Amino acid sequence: MVEKPTRRLGRLRRHRKHIFVLLVECLFVLPFIAGVSLNCAHTVDYETVHDTDTLVHRDTLHPSGPAFLRFLAITDNKGTISLRTSSTATAPWLVALPQMDLQYVPVRSDSSFTLFAEFNAGTFPGSLHHDSIFVPGDSLTPFSLRTVVVFQTRDTLLFPYIVDDSMKKAVTEPGYCYIRFVNGLPDFPQPTPSVYIHLDGVNGTPVFTDAGGNDEAISYQSVRNYTKMPAGGHTLFARSVTNQDNFYTAALNFESGKFYTARLVGLKSNGTDVFVIDAE
Repeated sequence: MVEKPTRRLGRLRRHRKHIFVLLVECLFVLPFIAGVSLNCAHTVDYETVHDTDTLVHRDTLHPSGPAFLRFLAITDNKGTISLRTSSTATAPWLVALPQMDLQYVPVRSDSSFTLFAEFNAGTFPGSLHHDSIFVPGDSLTPFSLRTVVVFQTRDTLLFPYIVDDSMKKAVTEPGYCYIRFVNGLPDFPQPTPSVYIHLDGVNGTPVFTDAGGNDEAISYQSVRNYTKMPAGGHTLFARSVTNQDNFYTAALNFESGKFYTARLVGLKSNGTDVFVIDAE
C-alpha cells in the first residue's frame, strides 16, 4: 500500500518535534548536570580560561584538575606586588594585595613556574624594584590550595613562603575558629625580631606551640599555619620574646567555623607598624 502524502507529513512533523526536544535537552539539561558535577569535584569554584598563558589550566591538557593559589604581599610600606608571567609582559597576571585575598587563582598542577614582580619598596613614591619568585611544581597537586606569602627582604628582594591551605577544605569543629599568623615586622623587637602570640592577655594562653606544647617564638619572615582557637570575642597579643612589656594587640569577634589571618607588618622605625586580623 502506498502511504498517503498527508500521513508522511504528519510523521515528519512529529519527528521534527522530537528532534527539537532532544536539542533543547542537550543545550540546557546536560550543561546543568555537568556544572553540578564540577561543583561537587572540588571546594573552590573556578572558570577555565582559554588563552596562551602557560599558567592557565585547560581541561584538555590537565583532566586531573588545576592547583589553586592566592598571594599575600608583605612589603615594608604595605604596598601591592604586581606579578607577571614573563619579564616582557606589559600587563600583570595578578596583583598581590597587602591583606589576605579570598580569591584563589587556578594554575597548572604539573609544573614549576617563575613570576616576575614589580613593587614599591622605597621611602619615596615611585621607587620601583623588580625581582622574580619561583613556585615549585611539587606543591601544586590537583585541586590543592596554597597561599604564597611574598616577603620583601631588607635588601629589597622578595622571598616567597608557600603555605598549605588544605585545612580550609576540612569540616570545621563547632565552637572553634582557625587562626594563622604572618610575621612581617623586621624591626621588632631588636636585635632579633621574634614574637609570641597569646590569647586574651600578654601572658595568656599561647596560640602557637611547638611539638612539646611549649610557647613557640615566631621570627620575622615566618608563617604559622591555621590552628584551632575558641570562637567568640578575643584579643590577640603579639609579644616580644625578650620583654613582655612590649606588645601589639588586635581584637575581633571570631565566628565559629571561620578562618582568619593575623598579620604583624610594616616598620616600627617609621611608624607604619600594625597588628591586624583578616577575616577570610
